[in-house]
Amino acid sequence: RKYEGKNNPKGVTDFGAKGDGVADDTQAFKDALESKQDIYVPKGTYLITDKLLVRTFQTLELSRYALLKFSDMPVCIEIGMNGKLKGGTLFVNRTFSIAWSNASKDHTSVSTILTSKS
Repeated sequence: RKYEGKNNPKGVTDFGAKGDGVADDTQAFKDALESKQDIYVPKGTYLITDKLLVRTFQTLELSRYALLKFSDMPVCIEIGMNGKLKGGTLFVNRTFSIAWSNASKDHTSVSTILTSKS
C-alpha cells in the first residue's frame, strides 16, 4: 500500500533502506530524516544500529507491517518539538527510551517489543 498522506512524504526506501532484516538500514534512515521531510516506512524489517533523530515538525510514519529492530542503545529515537512517530513496531534488546523534546506524543499506535538479553 502506498502512503497517501497530505504531505506526500518520501519513502525511506528512496534513501536506500532495504527492509530485508539483513542489511543495516541506519544510514538510509539518517539520510531520510536529515532531509527534514516527513518520512514513510513501508512493510519490512529494518535493522538500526544508532539513534535516530526525528526533527521538529517532522513525522516518521511506519506501515502497520514495518518493524524497526534496534541494537542495544540507551536512546533509540529522539523526537524534536512537534515531531511525530506513528504506526509500526519497535523491537529493542534492552531497556530503551524515546527522547521527547516537547514533541507531539502521537505514539499511541506504535507497538514496542522488549526482550531481555540472555
